[in-house]
Order: sequence, then C-alpha cells, then structure tokens
Amino acid sequence: MKLTKEEFRALIMLYMANVDGEIHPNEVKVMLRKTDTNTYDRIMKLFSEMDENQVLECIHENKEVYANTEESRMELITDMFVVIDADNEITTKEEEILRAMEMVLAK
Repeated sequence: MKLTKEEFRALIMLYMANVDGEIHPNEVKVMLRKTDTNTYDRIMKLFSEMDENQVLECIHENKEVYANTEESRMELITDMFVVIDADNEITTKEEEILRAMEMVLAK
C-alpha cells in the first residue's frame, strides 16, 4: 500500500505510540503537532484495521521512498522517540522497538 510522506510519518508514529498496548493522550498531542488532523484520522483508521504484520509490511513498502537518506531516517527516528517520550516514561519494550525500527529503516 503506497502512502504519502505524511501518511508514512503518521503510521510510524502510531506504531511506536501503540508499542506498549495503548496510545496515551500526550502521544496523540505530539503526533498532531507533527501531522495534520486529516492525515492523522485517515492513518488512525487504517492502523486500527491492520494487524502488526500488515503495519510492518506497509512500513517496509514505503521506507524506500521516505527513509532513503540519512536525514530522512533521522527525522523519523526523532519523531518516534518524541512520541514514546510523550508520556514521560520510556519502557524497555519501547526502547527495543525503537532500536529495531532504526535497523528496519536503515536496511
């Protein structure tokens, strides 16, 4: 599934926000500062209809276009970190998934 750059960014942020099983209201606030409401709503609907494997597959399909430079990867990694830090508690699982996503985007 092809996404726009903003949709891809929103999907990655939603994936990270949901790593601990819930999307904290502060995480939503951060995401809405980084993307517009329409994009967020569209991707949230899509995200809620997908399982984890489908989300990861979609990330893989779009990373070649939107994470193809060191700068673009660093922007996405920063976005993911800011989202998981929004609730002022980064869990071990979130740290592990962030490292895994860094590797996914780098390949």
